[in-house]
Amino acid sequence: MDTLYKNFLKENKVYRPNIAYWHRQIKRMLKEAHIDLEREKYLADRFHDGTLFFDGNPIFNAWLKGSNKAFRIIQEDPEEFDDYYASFKKEITISGIQYEELVIVLTLSRTRREKALTEIKEWLKS
Repeated sequence: MDTLYKNFLKENKVYRPNIAYWHRQIKRMLKEAHIDLEREKYLADRFHDGTLFFDGNPIFNAWLKGSNKAFRIIQEDPEEFDDYYASFKKEITISGIQYEELVIVLTLSRTRREKALTEIKEWLKS
């Protein structure tokens, strides 16, 4: 199994680079897909004191200004979930506005990362 950031839930020093990894991957995918929408977090990933939740939910999230779409990635523990990938869509409200949210739940590997990025890209372009 080609799991990436395997110990991200057990070691805080692995968690932060894992978040940065997702930011780079999403930024690259949006640029390559010529999707130029301003994005912003819509879900908290930190406590009031600024400490990260360190739970992988979400490992990345963004709502896209100028569209009615938001998405989040929930990264699960590979020891508990093995090779896992699932996704679903639901309606959410952000600041009083209805959005369609794409939720992807996975254990991180190169293959599942590419599947997630492809699904996000295709969904954003639809």
